[in-house]
Amino acid sequence: MPPPSTTPARASTRPDLRDAVDDPTGAGAAAGGPRRRVRTGWRLLVGLAMLAVLVTAQLTRGDDWFPLGTLGQYAYPRDPDGVVVNTYLTATTTTGEEVRIGLTARSAGVTRVELEVALGDLHDDPSMLAGIAEVWEANHPGVELATMTVRQTLHQMADGALAAPPEERVVLTWEVP
Repeated sequence: MPPPSTTPARASTRPDLRDAVDDPTGAGAAAGGPRRRVRTGWRLLVGLAMLAVLVTAQLTRGDDWFPLGTLGQYAYPRDPDGVVVNTYLTATTTTGEEVRIGLTARSAGVTRVELEVALGDLHDDPSMLAGIAEVWEANHPGVELATMTVRQTLHQMADGALAAPPEERVVLTWEVP
């Protein structure tokens, strides 16, 4: 057994919370006072804000919230006997060449899932494709678009396998001004 220390014990500046246990009024050190309520309020506010962001991310169908929200192309189960729809965009240049517009944020300023979500609005106002045309033309200097066509390939499935040859469909065509 080591000999007892001859250095004097230092006095602690921390409150002794054991004494506060017997304080039924809650006014002692265990209650924490107004500071504790402020800290608890901030934690509650931050937690509610995080919950609001997560709920919003789950309810809006778009990739902007990923990874907090769902990634649109994998978010929903598919019917094994249903139709798989592949939406894509083609354009005709002023020289008559047909090109496929890559639906990525970098190439066209929009992703495929964002285009699919906006299809209803595009039917009402095809000129909404103007932004995609501007981004694509900026990324392909010297090439001007004359028309843009939204197309879909429909794949009929049966028991999760392809049941028929794919069917091509033109959804809408817009003339670039």
